[in-house]
Amino acid sequence: MDLYCRRFHFVPDMNGDGVVSISDVGLLVKQIWLIPSNLVVGFLHENPQLTTFFEIDCSTGQSYGGAIFSLFVWFITFGIVAFWIAAALENK
Repeated sequence: MDLYCRRFHFVPDMNGDGVVSISDVGLLVKQIWLIPSNLVVGFLHENPQLTTFFEIDCSTGQSYGGAIFSLFVWFITFGIVAFWIAAALENK
């Protein structure tokens, strides 16, 4: 899955200019934020029929749609973790 459009390529120099700078931090945050949409697109890419049907290419999941989808997934994930922590603290 990492080979498809380098979706899970995490390095200190994210923009590839040879220098680690503040702009690399923003790109790293964006890369982490889009993990849920990149996972879905990566799994869909494993099936060529689905890739063709949904017209998946390297830009799929990297825009507003992917950001909104990732927002929902992160919101649900953090909600589940918060519920789990609250339940664990309540049982002490």
